[in-house]
Amino acid sequence: MTGAKQIRFDTLSGWLREDHKAAYAAFHASATHLLDHPPKNHGDDVDIEALLACAQKALKLGTELDDEQARLFFEDNFKLVSVDEDGFVTGYFEPSFQGSLEKSKDYPAPLHKRPDDLVMVSKEEDISHLCSETSFARQLEDGSLAYHVSRSEVMDGALNDQALELVWLKDWIDAFVIHIQGSARIDLTDGNVMRVAFDGKSGHAYRSLGKHLIEMGIFTPDTITMDKLVAYLRDQGEEALKLLRHNPSYIFFKDQKNLPLDYGPLAAAHIPLHPMRSLAVDRTCRTFGIPIWIETCLPQGKHALAPCKQLFFAHDTGSAIQGQARGDLFVGTGPEAGSFAGRIKQQARFTLLLPKGAK
Repeated sequence: MTGAKQIRFDTLSGWLREDHKAAYAAFHASATHLLDHPPKNHGDDVDIEALLACAQKALKLGTELDDEQARLFFEDNFKLVSVDEDGFVTGYFEPSFQGSLEKSKDYPAPLHKRPDDLVMVSKEEDISHLCSETSFARQLEDGSLAYHVSRSEVMDGALNDQALELVWLKDWIDAFVIHIQGSARIDLTDGNVMRVAFDGKSGHAYRSLGKHLIEMGIFTPDTITMDKLVAYLRDQGEEALKLLRHNPSYIFFKDQKNLPLDYGPLAAAHIPLHPMRSLAVDRTCRTFGIPIWIETCLPQGKHALAPCKQLFFAHDTGSAIQGQARGDLFVGTGPEAGSFAGRIKQQARFTLLLPKGAK
């Protein structure tokens, strides 16, 4: 692994002040999922067998560790490797919206289930005719791959009458936010709660609406937040629908049943997200399941920043998360979490905890 060096725990800034018991609880909660869905190595020199051995040790130790025992668990089973590259973190959350299982004038905008002809692209597939970031595509009758429907095509009715509607929302802006976040909690009109999670995308290149609005002069990089972007869209009326079409990438979802309400949705690593412990990483260079020590500052109040030095865990990924020192912090569920997540745009320092026995 380039741009990295091994360091000692006693030199790690903030390590002794970490809530190790809480960090261990997050790792322990993920252990069964790691063993059931072993991750693949993605270039960060993780010994997968050693990582799974750490998960097995955590399950054997159980949950009743005090803070010192939890700290020693990490120190005894992992080694520190710094990432000598400028890092950057943002935040994401699980939005909460109202929805209905039936279409009506109050709930006209759908989230769609994954079509049968949408397949995950393997590394062996020739996708030179598609964009480099394509990870899902439509499989044609002759076995070749093509882009699936674009956002504009869906908004024009391309998926109508295919019985793919999972749930209906109040408007396309609600759907847009869920597409960006990749998951949501839906409070249904019948009193039940639905949790939806990412289940594939159309294959088109992702184009950021936020960057588009910056290029238009509506925002600057310093002023844009998710809250402000959504508020701007809601002020635009019908014009907002044209803006939403800027990003051709379209996301499909699945119903995530039986998830604990105190956890977030199921992440790409098949692990329920833990608020302020789960991290989305670039899955092309980071292995799911590893602990990552992040040193940064996070918003506190309207303008202040507070130091944050703690363990997060590589549980998830996202199209916009690219690079060895890039992360997206999962902060929780609902509007308050969304406001907090939208203000996280901070420089950061990354240190990997690789299981001992790593190559």
